[in-house]
Amino acid sequence: MYYSGTSNDLGARLADVNGDGLTDFLYGAGGGSNCDRRVYLNNGTGWEQTTTQWRLPHCFVDAYLDNGARVEDVNGDGLPDFLRGAGVSGGACSQYSGHINNGTDWIQDDSWKPPYCFSENGNDVGSRMTDFNGDGLVDFIHAQADGSGCGLGRRDPYINNGSGWVYDARWRTPDCFAYTYTDVGYRIADVNGDGLSDILRGWTSGGGTCQKYSYINNATKGFLLDNVTTGFGGVIKIDYGKSTYLSNKGSDEHNDLGFNVWVVSNITYKNNIIGPHNQTYIYSYNYSNGLYNNTINEFRGFGYVEERTDNKLVKHYFHQTNSLKGRQFKTEVLNLDSITYQIVQKRWSESRDGSKTTVSLVGESDLIYDGNNSATPKTSNKTYDYDSFGNNIYTHTKGNNDDASDDYYEYMAYVNNSASWIVHTIQNYTLIDSDNSTRLRQTNYSYDGLSYGSAPTKGSVTFKEELLFGSVSKNISFQYGSFGNVENQTDSRGNKIKYSYGDADPSNTFADSATDAKGFKTTYGYELGSGNMRNQTSPNHFFSNFTYDFLNIDKQTVLPLDNINFPTQEYAYTFQTVGDSKIIVKQREQNGTSNTLDTYKFYDGFGRIIQSKTDATDNKQIVVDYYYDNSGKISRQSNPYLITSTPNYTSANTSVPFTLYQYDSLGRVIKVFNPDNTFKTISFDRWNITLYDENSHRTGYELDSKGRISRVIEYNGSASYSTSYQYNAVGELILINDSLSNAFNFTYDSLGRKVKERDPDRGIWNYSYDTQGNLIKQFDNRNISLSFVYDSLNRKLNESSGNNWVKYIYDSDLNNTMSDIVTNVTVTNYSYDNRLRKVREDKNISNKKYSNSWIYDSADRVTHQIMPDGRMINFTYNEQGLLSNISRIVNISYNENNNPLEIIYANSLVTDYTYNSSNLRLITIDTSDKQELNYEYDAVGNVLVIDDNIHNAIYTMTYDNLNRLTSTNIGGSFNILLGFIYDQIGNIRNVTGSYPTDYYYQDSRPHATSRFNLLINTSQVINDTNKFLIQNSSAYTVAWLGDFGNIALMGTCSVSSNCVAPSGSLVFGNSTDNSTAYIDMSGNLCLESGSCSDGASSCNPTTDSFIMQNTTGYNMSYISFNGNLCLTGGLYENVAL
Repeated sequence: MYYSGTSNDLGARLADVNGDGLTDFLYGAGGGSNCDRRVYLNNGTGWEQTTTQWRLPHCFVDAYLDNGARVEDVNGDGLPDFLRGAGVSGGACSQYSGHINNGTDWIQDDSWKPPYCFSENGNDVGSRMTDFNGDGLVDFIHAQADGSGCGLGRRDPYINNGSGWVYDARWRTPDCFAYTYTDVGYRIADVNGDGLSDILRGWTSGGGTCQKYSYINNATKGFLLDNVTTGFGGVIKIDYGKSTYLSNKGSDEHNDLGFNVWVVSNITYKNNIIGPHNQTYIYSYNYSNGLYNNTINEFRGFGYVEERTDNKLVKHYFHQTNSLKGRQFKTEVLNLDSITYQIVQKRWSESRDGSKTTVSLVGESDLIYDGNNSATPKTSNKTYDYDSFGNNIYTHTKGNNDDASDDYYEYMAYVNNSASWIVHTIQNYTLIDSDNSTRLRQTNYSYDGLSYGSAPTKGSVTFKEELLFGSVSKNISFQYGSFGNVENQTDSRGNKIKYSYGDADPSNTFADSATDAKGFKTTYGYELGSGNMRNQTSPNHFFSNFTYDFLNIDKQTVLPLDNINFPTQEYAYTFQTVGDSKIIVKQREQNGTSNTLDTYKFYDGFGRIIQSKTDATDNKQIVVDYYYDNSGKISRQSNPYLITSTPNYTSANTSVPFTLYQYDSLGRVIKVFNPDNTFKTISFDRWNITLYDENSHRTGYELDSKGRISRVIEYNGSASYSTSYQYNAVGELILINDSLSNAFNFTYDSLGRKVKERDPDRGIWNYSYDTQGNLIKQFDNRNISLSFVYDSLNRKLNESSGNNWVKYIYDSDLNNTMSDIVTNVTVTNYSYDNRLRKVREDKNISNKKYSNSWIYDSADRVTHQIMPDGRMINFTYNEQGLLSNISRIVNISYNENNNPLEIIYANSLVTDYTYNSSNLRLITIDTSDKQELNYEYDAVGNVLVIDDNIHNAIYTMTYDNLNRLTSTNIGGSFNILLGFIYDQIGNIRNVTGSYPTDYYYQDSRPHATSRFNLLINTSQVINDTNKFLIQNSSAYTVAWLGDFGNIALMGTCSVSSNCVAPSGSLVFGNSTDNSTAYIDMSGNLCLESGSCSDGASSCNPTTDSFIMQNTTGYNMSYISFNGNLCLTGGLYENVAL
């Protein structure tokens, strides 16, 4: 505003009248009835007078005196409004009005006229306007003392409620702003940076001392969200801090945020549960680098935001430039000791086309440190590209930076019709391998019944094709009705599903029915307001009904054979009672009765399950309690325990053993404490996982960039066994290499179907499919084929292999059911009830018929079974929902873990079971004088001891680090010791101890046993009556061939292509090979052909042989001069002769 040389107000004001962010110039001055009113708009380079818009309703001054006119935004629309309140003619406030800025002018609206005048005869009457309560709307306060002083009646506050002024005495000022028209030094300003208007005074009265003091506005953070009460009763309390207390200097020493912004400083979560489940925790937040762009009046947010939760610190970094404002470019996850676990970086680009700026995410990097700040992180990257409409057209996923084969590329092409605003319709998707040339997948899309590549007119997919490279592709087509609903859906075999609309639902929103390729029709009924399905009628005309409560939540499910009075399932909800929010599911047990199995689930104030209850016997319930950490992850879960039945939440029993979970800063489980105080640990180190089980035995896992296991390392003492896994870019497993370098290969087609498998045990298998993905032919390693045929619902009709076949017949009894299975020798017929449960099976085997039939209860449990011999077996269930009675068993009772406690048999025998109260493992089994077993375990759960008191035997077991059984000692009256030795891939190689045995495996089939040698003593060998003895130089028998067809060796038998006989051996040979077989002086047999286990019912050689006959002249065994063995008995090795 401008003054003359005598300091008079000339009526000039500054305000942004048109809301363009530029300050405009207003002038309104006059004398008497003359008022010169002008508005000059700021055009960015100067002033431009407007003559048709924003004509001032009144002058600001009259003869240099305050005319009671003020410019303030009173309705909160961001445009300055015009108010006047002036008193004349002896001081009475007779002229007041309100004018609202509508964007082009001021329109009179006297609902906004000031409650008091701003001036009387040009004098200050103590009226001020400011936002006192912090709601963003300017308020009005009149505070003027008269001759009797500044009493309460002289201070009148009016709060702006968005539509006018409301008197509110709580906002009275501490003193008057004016005393008999005299300014007494009060000013309004935010002195402490909390965004609220404070009052300051600096005034000297009559030449005395200057009075200097301030009044701080103690209002709450005006109209900021204070707390939230969830539907489950939890409370979220929000605390705020002042941005003026934060570091907002950016890269220089200048504050970039010149006003206060309330920011969330803490969020307190209270689940409002009374008792052990009660939980309160706080998340805290910090901010810096706040920025306000004064040029365009825009708050750009904070460049850095920090959040502290349960066990982690997360740092967020944001862009603040014109185009990238508010976009996060880096996120760091650390633990509370500021050790880095993960950094995620995002790269953004901005491109300008005239006045348009497009912002795109062009790259992402994920850096995994896992708490090792000094190490090189494991990094994976993604880069993106887009078309002019913002569609993603290219994604390069670069996994392990050290492995170029860990890449893949995705290309997307679009077909657009920009004239119709259809710009996001994808034309094809292609997945390319790491070489950026080999296609792995391609899917094509066509729209609106048009050919591939044609611009869509509506954007409805009518043809989707998944390419099978080099063959017929898989496709699905759609046809739409006038309402845009799919009416026909056809698969690649031409099988069609038809949908109808408009009969039950006149809005054509929901399908009335669906008819499949067999003509089987399913009809539906819906609640049109909510979209919930009310009923469904199957192709067999069986009716299911569904009801909902007033919140459209499931209330009842009525399946066939049940009714609305006794529904199959009932649901009840209680979310209004804090501490007793629950969902109850009642499962009908018997049709037409009130008996139900009830499950209760109780939730805390944040909707997390904290307790579950299920029915038990004897008016008991089985309870499990759940607890959560401050990040919302489950931290503890109790063992099941029993309480007296009640429908309400019960305070948790904290003495019950529980499982405890600990997590790292990335939310991964790192330690599990079991109820018996054993524990296992898991550590993470940049795509490597190390697991120590409860016995402290280690297993290592190496992951690839997609989180898939690429290698497993099993540690067994000082040895380690490694198995590696490889995947293609789609994520399909293509290779397994075990620790003996046995390779398992898998090949897939471009539809993801396995077409070939190379297995060192099973050999090579090949598979082929029809266009819908049904397996139609399978060739095994012997080139034996198995063929399959399917019907129009893709159900298997036939299996055939050579002269063997199986035929499947459907829908004879009920639609959508298998009616018969017919093979070369059997015919099996099936019957079903209204729920499609099998109720009868008739099997005809070689013209003999066997029938079984079943009856079910409402919970789909078998209650009766009629056997082929006509016997009926009854099944009875207890209140716990478990089997309690069956033929020959009178009763079964269970503990809270659903394990049997007692079984009473029809012969009066009783078996009792006891369990460890912590880990719930079986401890004893006791059946009077028939059975008494006691069990002991190691920390993992391997059985260490079985004490058999009835048979006076104690079994003790040991295990290796891979939990493989390494020894069993059967003490007591048996006295048997067995040791077990394994190779790297788990094959048992040797059994030592009482029954020593060696196992041999085929070279080409690593898990297939080729032979085994049972190392035995003479008492375990069949003692042939007559023997041909082979003795060494000391006349000690080292082998014999007996007349029962048995051969006994002190050594072992082996097959070799070149049997070179040691000195002193019994040698077998022919004219071309002097040694085709031999038995040496240690009792070892070597053969150049056949095998050591060539057993036969008779032994009649075709070539010259050494033959062992019995007393009747029958050939019992021979060794041919070609080195082949035949025996009608057994070969015994390692025999102590």
